[in-house]
Amino acid sequence: MTEGGTKVLSLLSFALMARGLSQHAYGTVAFAFAVGSLFYIFFNFGLENHLVREVRKRVLAHDAAGVQETVSAAAVLKIASVPVFIGVLLLVAWMLQWERTQMPIIVAVFVYFYLLSAAQLVFSFLRAFERMTIECGVRWIQGIAVFGAVAVYGYWRPDVRLLAWWYAGIAGMAVLMAMWLFARITAIIPIIRLRIQRRALVLLGETKYLFLMGIAISVYSSSDVLIISRMLGVETVALYRNAVMITMALFMIPSAVVNGFFPQMIQCSERHESFYATLRGLMVRLLTIGICMACGLYLAAPVIIPLIFGHQYLAAIPLFRYSLIALLCTMMNYVLAHGMMALGEYRAYFLYTAGAAMLSIGMNVLLLPKIGILASVITMNTVHVLLTIVPAVHLWMHRARARACLGMTEMPSIGT
Repeated sequence: MTEGGTKVLSLLSFALMARGLSQHAYGTVAFAFAVGSLFYIFFNFGLENHLVREVRKRVLAHDAAGVQETVSAAAVLKIASVPVFIGVLLLVAWMLQWERTQMPIIVAVFVYFYLLSAAQLVFSFLRAFERMTIECGVRWIQGIAVFGAVAVYGYWRPDVRLLAWWYAGIAGMAVLMAMWLFARITAIIPIIRLRIQRRALVLLGETKYLFLMGIAISVYSSSDVLIISRMLGVETVALYRNAVMITMALFMIPSAVVNGFFPQMIQCSERHESFYATLRGLMVRLLTIGICMACGLYLAAPVIIPLIFGHQYLAAIPLFRYSLIALLCTMMNYVLAHGMMALGEYRAYFLYTAGAAMLSIGMNVLLLPKIGILASVITMNTVHVLLTIVPAVHLWMHRARARACLGMTEMPSIGT
C-alpha cells in the first residue's frame, strides 16, 4: 500500500515537472537523477537486504547484544561513506565536465541520494523488527512533502535548482525522523568502539558481493540515460524517461510484495520444500497481476501518456507499450532475486547482474546510432528476460542439489 502510494506520488511529481518545465530542463533533471541513482550504491555499500537478514536472525534468537553490534557497525560504515560520497561526486564532476549552471542541480541530487541511502538503512532495521508501519509513515510524509515541492517549484513557479535542494532537504528530514523513531521504539543507540569497527569491516566483507551486485544493477538501470544523453541529447532523455516511467513505477508492486515476504523467506530458507513453495506461489500471483495490468495498459496507452505527461510526448506511446515486457519479467525476477539472497547466493547473483550490466551498455552503444531510442527499450526488455531465466535455472539446480543431499542423508546405512 505504502510502496504503491509513494510510487504514484513520485510518478505524479515527474508528470508535473514534464508539464511545468521545458523539455531541456526536464531532461536535465532526469539526467541528474539517473546519475545519482547510478552511484547510489556507493553510499550504503549494498547493506540494506543483508542487514534485514542479519538483524532478523538475531532478533529471532533474542540476541540483543548482537543486534546492538550489527546496528552500530552499520552506523560506522555510514559515517565512513562520507568521504566516499565526496570522492564520487568530484570524480563524476570531472568525468562529465558539467556546465556551471548544472552543478548546483547535480550536487543537490547527489545529496538527496546520499540522505536517501541513510534513510533506507534505518528502514532495513525497522523491517527486521517488523515495524514496517513506521517506515510507511515516514515514507508517506516524505512523498507528500516532495510532491508539494514539485507542485510549487516544478510546475507553478519552475525553478530547477530550488526544486533539487528541496528534494535534499526533505530526504534529510526523513532520515532524522526515522532515526528518532527507531531509537525511541527499540531503545538501540549505535555505539562506536574498536570492537564495533572490526565488526564493521567484517560486515563490509560479508556484503562485498551485494555491493558489487548493486553497482551492476545501477549500471544496467541507469547507464541507458547517460548513453542516450551523450548520443541523442537531453531532450531525448525526457522522451525516454516518460516512456518507461510508468512501467518502472509499477515495479513497486513486486518490490512491495517481496520485501514484505523477505523475512519469511529467510526463516523458511532451511526448509527447502516450504521455501520453494513460497517462491512459486509468489511468482504465480504476481505474474497473473502483471498480465492483467500489461493488457490493460497496452490498450490504454494512447490515453494514459498524453493525460499524464502532455501531448508533446505522444511519441512515447509505442516505447511504453514495448516496455511492458520488462514489467512481466519483473513480476518474476524480483521473487527469484530475493530467493537467491535469502539463500545467501550473493556471488552468483552478482555475476548474473554484472553480465546484464555489460550487455546493457554494449547493446545501447551498438543499437542507439542505428535504430534510435527504441534500442534502449529493447535492451531493457532483453536484460529483464535474462535476469528472469538465469536465476530461475540457478534456483532449480539448487533445489535439485538440496534434494539429492537430503536423499543421501536419509538413505539407510548398509547392514541395517
